[in-house]
Amino acid sequence: MKQPLLIIIAGLFLVSCATTEVIVDEVSDEINFPDRIASGRAKAYAFNMSRSDSTLSVIDYEYFTPQFSSGVMDSTFKDSVNARIVELASMESPDTETLLLGPLTDYYFERVVNDFTVDEVDDEDEMDMWRWEMEAGFDISETDTYVCLMSHGWSYTGGAHGNGYTFYEYFSKADGLELSLEDFTTDLDALTTIAEKYFREQQEIEPGTSLNAVGFWFENDTFALNDNFYFSGGEMVFVYNSYEIAPYAAGVIDLTIPLSEIEGFVKP
Repeated sequence: MKQPLLIIIAGLFLVSCATTEVIVDEVSDEINFPDRIASGRAKAYAFNMSRSDSTLSVIDYEYFTPQFSSGVMDSTFKDSVNARIVELASMESPDTETLLLGPLTDYYFERVVNDFTVDEVDDEDEMDMWRWEMEAGFDISETDTYVCLMSHGWSYTGGAHGNGYTFYEYFSKADGLELSLEDFTTDLDALTTIAEKYFREQQEIEPGTSLNAVGFWFENDTFALNDNFYFSGGEMVFVYNSYEIAPYAAGVIDLTIPLSEIEGFVKP
């Protein structure tokens, strides 16, 4: 009686192994690893009381996912970039206490947009809030040594016009610290001198003419570069946002410098 029993047990063992092998194959084929950088769009509508009109608010976003980052220990700079995204996104919402809590997920951006939008209600204090609009975006690009976070936002919350911004910020992959203009140049004075020449040419200001006398707001009437810049197509472009160095009517001012002019002391 023992021999037939052993045969049955052995048969069951073989069937079990065969079944297990098939299941493992099927499961492994269906495994989907999350992207290192997540992306998406969050949007929400605010309606007037009759629902005959509406406003749309949108955030197009990218952020570092908390796992499967590329097989290296790079959580420090990922956390720095994500923390900055949270800081900028929270500027678009009145509910900053809850929005500053992590971790960063798709739901976070949905929360930002939903908190920003308010339907029109029968209340004098909130009658016009449904007209608020917001557009924002976060884009990540990388080199071997740093990450560039490009963020932009525009919002209207009443008044004569809305207001917006565009930021380019850099983070070191070595330690996650934010980089400044001085980290990209070995001679800031030489860069500033060349930049002023191009600024005057692009703004059609004669050499020697006071910059502030023609409508700019440079401190002590002295041209200065900011830390808001990017590299593209053989050029270095500095971005001055509205109200930064000139009135709102001047808009966003881009200063473009050919890299060929500064290649000896600027490294992208």
